[in-house]
Amino acid sequence: MHADVIVYGGNPAGIIAAYEAGLHGKSVVLIEPTQHVGGMMTSGLTASDYGDPTTVGGKALEFFYRVNTLYQAMQAPSNKMAAKRAQVTSKIIFPQWNYESHVGEKVFNQMLSEAGVNCVLGQRIDRVGGRGISKLANHIVSITMETGEVYQGSVFIDATYEGDLMALAGVPYTVGRESSAEYNESLNGFHPQPEFTGIVDPYVVAGDPTSGLLPGIEKSITENIGDADDRVQAYNFRLCMTNDPQNMVPVVKPTHYNPQDYELLARLIANNPDYVFGQRIMKFASLPNNKVDVNTADEFSTDLISPFTKTWADASYAQREQFTSHYTNFIQGFLWFVTNDERVPQSIRDQASQWGLAADEFVDNNNLPYHMYVREARRMKGAYLMTQANMQGTVFVSDPIAVGTYGIDSHFVSMYLNDQGALSFEGGLWDQGINYGISYRSLIPNQQDCDNLIVPVCISATHVAYSSLRMEPVYMEMGHAAGAAASLAIDNATSLQSVNYNDLARLLTDEGQVIVDPDWFADFTSR
Repeated sequence: MHADVIVYGGNPAGIIAAYEAGLHGKSVVLIEPTQHVGGMMTSGLTASDYGDPTTVGGKALEFFYRVNTLYQAMQAPSNKMAAKRAQVTSKIIFPQWNYESHVGEKVFNQMLSEAGVNCVLGQRIDRVGGRGISKLANHIVSITMETGEVYQGSVFIDATYEGDLMALAGVPYTVGRESSAEYNESLNGFHPQPEFTGIVDPYVVAGDPTSGLLPGIEKSITENIGDADDRVQAYNFRLCMTNDPQNMVPVVKPTHYNPQDYELLARLIANNPDYVFGQRIMKFASLPNNKVDVNTADEFSTDLISPFTKTWADASYAQREQFTSHYTNFIQGFLWFVTNDERVPQSIRDQASQWGLAADEFVDNNNLPYHMYVREARRMKGAYLMTQANMQGTVFVSDPIAVGTYGIDSHFVSMYLNDQGALSFEGGLWDQGINYGISYRSLIPNQQDCDNLIVPVCISATHVAYSSLRMEPVYMEMGHAAGAAASLAIDNATSLQSVNYNDLARLLTDEGQVIVDPDWFADFTSR
């Protein structure tokens, strides 16, 4: 099959890239390995991490407006008087940042259909022995799926969370953390957090080192502060839960329930019996229709702090599925633990028992999200490297295609014993940062590596910079730029590296994309 643009990965960046290219008259094939488009934005992460809403524009903002419009249509009144009242109020449409996964999926499918995108579901690129890609010098000719299906195109877009197409194309990448010295980043590298040291006993039998360590704790880490390593922040599922009895799936005990997996949390709760289920044990963000988007909270929660995350990017499909199965058992056990285990105070169990998985979400996947929340995997070594200096406003890019606003946010990377034998955490980061421009060159490889591939997810950034860039609305903004750049490259018969930046910036701005911080721009133009 041939198309102007081949997008591999149906997450929000891939969808918006495909939508943009399709609206510019390009033939587009979007290939999604699962049976559902939308990535994390239709897989539980539906309380959007948008940072500064004034910087969300273009096709990303269109999505959130469409969500609001769809909700209004679904809530259409049944009588004439209410219909007349709704006709007035419906003229005021706002972006809706929090929504339900199945609603987001419906909106994404509408957008793809309107742009004439050919969606191919359930196909994975062949990652064995280089069979999945045909490349002539620095130019991708085609990609091949495990099914044997071949897709040829002029421009290829890798919108996977792992960067699988990028890796197959031979584009250099990194996994893990740079040293703090390499790019003068105070937050990079091995990053101990003494404020969390010694909060609970780490041993199977409290106080007895000979009994061994509880699950997830490494015996020791010999790194120094700021050292580079291959470690990656924790993954989880973003659950969708409800307290509506008519739409609630009761918690069930998993087949391989291991009480020790939750002993650290049990000890933390014992020290803090006033914990609230939806705040400190799990963190809830409100969604429509009595639902919540569930994220990790505090030290022991839905994140599974595991050395496996550093192997996820280069792991085989079978290995990824094995880890997903392990995590699925862990999260089902977690829900069972907080609802039923006698180590949990009755008051907390009573709170937990009011909640269950939403029966109308992920109906073909036992009501669990379709995707593991891969917060970080491969990162391209591209034409421009985003660093902490960009996040904090000491270095500005010359070719911005979007604005990032979210703080530098990395979840815990490791649990280990320090030199005094106390349980320690490291790798968690939070730094507010500023609004900053995202370089077009950070989305493209160096020309000698590949001239027709654009990567709007696993972009060229250090671990610290990526900890801010990795938010789904920003992925959509970078996807918008990817689709626009692909269209310009095809129209002008040029490489992605030779796309005229002024043309790209003008196109994006005309389509509502915010490419510079509005406050900075207002201040600059008033001088």
